[in-house]
Amino acid sequence: MELTAGMIEWVSHYGYIALFVSCVVGLFIFPVPNEVLLMTGGWLVTATFLDILPAFIVIYSAVLVHGTIWYIIGTRMDRFSHKSKRISGKWKHTVEHSREIINQKGIKALTISYFIPFIRHAVPLGIGASSISYGRFAIYGFTSAAVWVTLYFSIGYFFGQAIGQIQNILETLSYVVVAAVFIIGVYWLRKYRKGVSEPDKAIN
Repeated sequence: MELTAGMIEWVSHYGYIALFVSCVVGLFIFPVPNEVLLMTGGWLVTATFLDILPAFIVIYSAVLVHGTIWYIIGTRMDRFSHKSKRISGKWKHTVEHSREIINQKGIKALTISYFIPFIRHAVPLGIGASSISYGRFAIYGFTSAAVWVTLYFSIGYFFGQAIGQIQNILETLSYVVVAAVFIIGVYWLRKYRKGVSEPDKAIN
């Protein structure tokens, strides 16, 4: 809670600019669930530091910046993988296959990604590396983000005094989600490698 307390003190002195910077930076590196940042923003309104509509817009704008940065990083990574001569043909084949999967299922993943810890960072990155346009990414991703921000901003607004307890619950859930994602990722990777190796054997 020390970081959250520091954020509250900073925002109380510097207002909306501090809120925006705290959320943009916090979404990337703060060692607390992102939801805690959103709830803290909602609580700050009840503490009379901020007005509700400007505070919501500032936090939502920070989330849009966060998603856009990950999307841009994804596009740069994709260009690098195509232009670099240091990357092997096998790796490029793997990247292309991954892009096909994202092109097929990325939008569906995007609609729920903001509600899943860590996935909300990975999906915009993967979408950026795919052929999905920024416009489509923004329509689906930022609509989902609006619901996500509204939910946790409202929790902070109405139940701000319980942020500490809610944070403990969210951290526990985050560990469970990370474990589940890891298990599913290992399963998918093994299945994917098996699917790639079979066509290669058939060609040989």
